[in-house]
Amino acid sequence: MVNEFEEKQRFRQWWIWVVLMLPLVSSAAGLIFAFQSAEGISADVYCAITIILILNGVFLVFRLDTCISAHGISARMIPIHLKFKTYYWDELDSIEVRRYNPIREFGGWGFRSHGGKKGNAWNISGNYGIQLKFKSGRELLIGTQKPEEVEFYLRELSSLNPQLNIPLIAGKTKLI
Repeated sequence: MVNEFEEKQRFRQWWIWVVLMLPLVSSAAGLIFAFQSAEGISADVYCAITIILILNGVFLVFRLDTCISAHGISARMIPIHLKFKTYYWDELDSIEVRRYNPIREFGGWGFRSHGGKKGNAWNISGNYGIQLKFKSGRELLIGTQKPEEVEFYLRELSSLNPQLNIPLIAGKTKLI
């Protein structure tokens, strides 16, 4: 068995990049037009292009890293979290790999900390996640593009290390 499970996710949806590139292209066209005109370039154009470039840069570096080991589940969402946040097995009431509806349950993808129907969510794309329910009553869903691998790893880790008391919900996983 592998010592830990790791997954790194980035925004890869083509439509996000189309939405992000449209303002950049239109601003570039405005910049070209301004160079050709006698009026020159206004500060508004520079400001708009700077904001658009910063937004595109944030989406380029945005990443969700997940690591599951004998210690617990660690995750970070760069650039929001630079260090991993670890959730230890003894903090959890239950853990379930499940299918979910990102729009309906959390209002979309990304860092969702508004506390929707199922608590908070950290997700990049897709509709599978690792649902953590804490003993405190709090809930967190960490998105995954590898639900079968996560579930397999959790079951293996639990069976090989029963002393960890991993609160995996058996037989309820909804991957289909």
